[in-house]
Amino acid sequence: MTVEWNQPVYEFVKENKSGGPASIVNHGDRVPVDDAVFVNGTFGQGCELDDHYDRGGGRPGAASIHVAMALGERKRVDGKTFISAVVAGYEIGWRVGQGLLPHHKGTPRNPLSREEVRKKFLALGEGVLPKETLDRIIDKVENIDLAADISNLIHLMISVKSKS
Repeated sequence: MTVEWNQPVYEFVKENKSGGPASIVNHGDRVPVDDAVFVNGTFGQGCELDDHYDRGGGRPGAASIHVAMALGERKRVDGKTFISAVVAGYEIGWRVGQGLLPHHKGTPRNPLSREEVRKKFLALGEGVLPKETLDRIIDKVENIDLAADISNLIHLMISVKSKS
């Protein structure tokens, strides 16, 4: 999120927009929903840490998670509604890209196991966030269907600055 090529997008929104129902991750600035989606999506894809969907060649997380986060924060949705929105985004991406590429590991027809996802998340987050924070994020995500409000997960992700 703090790589230099992401900063112009963040700085532009920070200088031109303020106040709103949605947060910019890692910074906490409150901005309009569309601006939070733009900046957070740029952070996700700009760091090259976002997911990749081989079946369609896309990055469904960058297209869906940030939208669900911003709208979920504005409407203060529960965990089940948030997950449903993310799943819907992935499902649309899968249906659009279905049949374009072979079935590599991590695709719906050859999915990662829960343990493989956990290991990949920990490996990608190593050196960026403390291990304790990574474990807390994993716990919140694995139990999100029980959450009455997703704000705790979002605040966990925006309240921790990277080690760099």
